[in-house]
Amino acid sequence: MLIQKKIIKNTKMLIFLISIVISSCAVNDKEPFDIINEAKKLFNNIAGESEDIILEEKENVIIEKKSEVLLSDKTSQTNIIKNNNKKETYKVNTTKKKSEEIKNLEDKIKEEENISESKLIRKKLKIEKNQTENNNEVIINKEKKILTDQIKVGVLLPLTGENKSIGTAILNALELALFQTDSKKINLIIKDTKADPIITKNIFKNLINDNVKIFIGPLYASSLSSIQNEVTSKNVDLFALTNNTNLAKKGIWTFGIDPQQQTITILDFLLEKGNTKIGFLLPENAYGYLLYDTIQKVLSKENIVPVRVEFFKESIDSQRKAAKKISLGFEEYENYLNSIEEKINSENVDENFTLTEVLEKPLDSIFIAA
Repeated sequence: MLIQKKIIKNTKMLIFLISIVISSCAVNDKEPFDIINEAKKLFNNIAGESEDIILEEKENVIIEKKSEVLLSDKTSQTNIIKNNNKKETYKVNTTKKKSEEIKNLEDKIKEEENISESKLIRKKLKIEKNQTENNNEVIINKEKKILTDQIKVGVLLPLTGENKSIGTAILNALELALFQTDSKKINLIIKDTKADPIITKNIFKNLINDNVKIFIGPLYASSLSSIQNEVTSKNVDLFALTNNTNLAKKGIWTFGIDPQQQTITILDFLLEKGNTKIGFLLPENAYGYLLYDTIQKVLSKENIVPVRVEFFKESIDSQRKAAKKISLGFEEYENYLNSIEEKINSENVDENFTLTEVLEKPLDSIFIAA
């Protein structure tokens, strides 16, 4: 009975010991196992137990405990190795994961850089496109402004027919002047009038309807006469190339050579030189009559009258006849001069030789208008 009781106690103690050892080993695998301390704890726990435990079985219990401890320690080492393997695996996995994360991050950064670069390129292209569009718009607006601000100038000249050479020469002068001024505001609208008053009038009306307000030409007084009333009523400016200043009025300027002013200048020069016997050879048309009127006005101020006035028509025969008439008396005067020269050169001439007859010149000046 006593032996059975001891066996039961020993069995309880062994089960308790094993559970304590296993528990102790499983507490913390990082804390070294100390069997002495554990034994002390065991002893303290069983301090209240009966002291009738058989001493000879103590050694067996200790041996069994050592075995259990060794087993537990081996298991713990295995667990440590497993844990270490797990750590290494974790480290490998972590490293691999980190590498993948870094790669993904790099890819993401690269992708974001590409996106940013693409956005930057698109933005740059958009800016350049906008700048190009703005520049094109500025150019278009400038061109529109130039077209809007352009001054239309109607040019009325004979570019075909008998007066083609005169009209072409004037047109070349106009274009050269425009080129030299480098003006982009002036737009010449060139029209051929053929020096015909009716054609000139039709062209003028068409240009008025096209909102032309400034004109250069026409060349001849007859063409200007056909449109002078329209010029005044339509309130336009016309720079005529005719030399007939009588046609000048509001809105009409005459820019041809002014024969009246030229006539006044020439007569003033002749009178200053003392030439008062002046003959005039003039065309039998409005131009010639205009000049003759000016001549009379200038000479009347000096109480001088024209000695001779001959008018000629536009033909060679008429001009020849007028020239003969204006030169009457010059043949006789030439003979007179020749006779004087002969007497002076003669050996028998007297040193006191004097002219008994003096022949005056028929004219001291001839004014020819053509």
